[in-house]
Amino acid sequence: MVEKLQGEAANAFSKDVVNSACLAIKTTGTLSGHTGSWGDNQILETARIKTMKPGGRAEAYLNHYRQGSGADVYFSVKQLMEEDKGVRAHVTRKINEMVAFFENAGTPTSSMIGIVGLGQQYFYNIDWQYATGALNIKWSLIDKVERPNGKFLLVELSCVNVYRWHPEADRFTQCVHKAAQNLQNPVSDSNVSAPLNPMDVGSYVGLRPGKTQNFPAARNFKMISKPERVVLPKSSGIPNVSGSGRVSSV
Repeated sequence: MVEKLQGEAANAFSKDVVNSACLAIKTTGTLSGHTGSWGDNQILETARIKTMKPGGRAEAYLNHYRQGSGADVYFSVKQLMEEDKGVRAHVTRKINEMVAFFENAGTPTSSMIGIVGLGQQYFYNIDWQYATGALNIKWSLIDKVERPNGKFLLVELSCVNVYRWHPEADRFTQCVHKAAQNLQNPVSDSNVSAPLNPMDVGSYVGLRPGKTQNFPAARNFKMISKPERVVLPKSSGIPNVSGSGRVSSV
C-alpha cells in the first residue's frame, strides 16, 4: 500500500510538472499573439526533443502523425521482441498460458489462436514504447517442436493497431495528448517568429520569420505488422529473458 501511494504521489507530481510546462508554452504563445495551434505544435516539439531518441522510431512515428498523410506504417513484431526483453517475456508467457489452457481442454493444435494484450508497462525499450504504445498481438500455433535443448512452439504473430493519442485519459502527460489531438484541426498562425532552434522546428514545419504558418492537419494511422513465424520456448512458467534477446524465425 505504501509503494502504491508513493507511486500515485510521484505521478501527481509529474503531472503538475508537465502541466506547468504546457501552460507556460501556451501562455507564451498567447502573449505573443500566436494561435493555439502554435502552442500545441511547440508542446509536441518540446516533448519530442526532451523524451525521444533523435532519429528513433518514436520520433519518426510522431512526425508521420504530424505530417498528416495517414499512410499505413509497417513494423515487425519479431524485431520488437528481439529488441525488448520485457515484451518478449510477456508475449512468450501469455502464449504458453493459453496453449496450456487449450491443451487441458483437448483443443486441436490447428485451433489454437488468440490475442496477447501488450500494455505499456511491459516495455523495457522506451523508443518502442513511445512509438507504438499498447498493442494487441494476434497469434496462432503452427506446430509444437521438440529439440535436444527443449520443447518449443512455432507460432505466427501479427498486429494491426492505430497510432492515436488519448486526451481523455488521466495520465501525467495528458496535456501533451490534448495538444496532439488539437493538431488534427489546426488553425493557421500569422504571427510566426524565428524558432529557437531552426534545425528542430523549422526543418519539420518549414517556418520562416514573418510568414503565415499553415500547420498540416495531423492524422491517426495504422501500424501494421504482417504475419511472421517465430519459435518460442514452451514453458509452463515465466520464461527466462536473459541472453542475447534473439527470437528464432522460420
